[in-house]
Amino acid sequence: MTSPLIMNVVIIKEYGGWSTGLFGCFEDCESCMAAFCCFGIYRCFLANKLGESFMYPCCACFPTDLMVLRMKVRTMNRINGSALEDCCVSSYCSACVAAQLSREWDNTH
Repeated sequence: MTSPLIMNVVIIKEYGGWSTGLFGCFEDCESCMAAFCCFGIYRCFLANKLGESFMYPCCACFPTDLMVLRMKVRTMNRINGSALEDCCVSSYCSACVAAQLSREWDNTH
């Protein structure tokens, strides 16, 4: 008499890229306009959207808050990149990063 073979299969998602580019503002004009026109408020909205306290940007030094949020989304969604890249784009293209994070969250959740 033979017993049935039971196997567990684990599927691991490979690392990929962002669902939209850093300068993909035409894919979501509303987020881009909000990020560029009301950047401080938008950062609080974004932190709350990503599961953090809406006060997080007020407590963290700019651009550290965006860098940490970008690292969080990149890690959760298994997106290729590095802490150095997150630091650079958060420092020099902050409104674009905020809009990209919002689009990525909407596209994956």
